[in-house]
Amino acid sequence: MSERNEITEALTGLWVALMRFGLEQIGIADGLAGGPISPGLLTREQAAAYLGVGTSKFDELRRGKGFPKEVRIGAKPLWRRSDLDRYIMRLKIAG
Repeated sequence: MSERNEITEALTGLWVALMRFGLEQIGIADGLAGGPISPGLLTREQAAAYLGVGTSKFDELRRGKGFPKEVRIGAKPLWRRSDLDRYIMRLKIAG
C-alpha cells in the first residue's frame, strides 16, 4: 500500500471514529461501518444535545422567532435534523 493510501485510510478511520463519538454523545447511532442509520428526526433531548444546549435553553430557543417548528409522530414532538442544521447556519457569529 502506498504512503498516500495509508494516510487516506488513517484519516478516514479517524473521521469515522470522531463522527461515531459525536453522534453517540447525543444518543443516536451514526450509521457508519454497518451500524444503524441515524434518525432524521430528533427528540427534544437529542435536539438540545445536537445544538449543544440543555433542555431548558432548548425550550427557550424554540419559543423564539426563527426556530424550526416541530413535527409530530402521534403526540411526540420531533425536530428534523436538517431544519436544525439550517437554524445553526443562520445564527450570527458571536464577537
